[in-house]
Amino acid sequence: MTATTTAKNVHPFVTEMREDRARLQAFLSSLGCLSLSDGYIIRCQGLCMTFDVDGAGVLSNARVAGGPDKAMRFTRNNAARIAPAVKNGNGTVGESIHVRDALQESIAELGRLIDQLEAHA
Repeated sequence: MTATTTAKNVHPFVTEMREDRARLQAFLSSLGCLSLSDGYIIRCQGLCMTFDVDGAGVLSNARVAGGPDKAMRFTRNNAARIAPAVKNGNGTVGESIHVRDALQESIAELGRLIDQLEAHA
């Protein structure tokens, strides 16, 4: 298969992954002024989390956010305090990570997956 043929026969899933990668890259670019002490998210076994917050500031209903760009952000200290309290069904404990780092990891992972899928097309 030539490069031209491969480009014409791209699976819709690969197209969607490219769009997701471009969206994450644009979001990352928009974070230019975000301080290093802010912008931490909670991740549990690679999945970025979001929460409900009541009027008193109490977090509940931890759930998968759908990506680092959609995860609830915290200060570094708050994220470090909250992360150990987050566990998935396997008992894996959450971790805090800066949203920029999580975005860069997600963008790189999407790139690797796209390359692998295109190599087998």
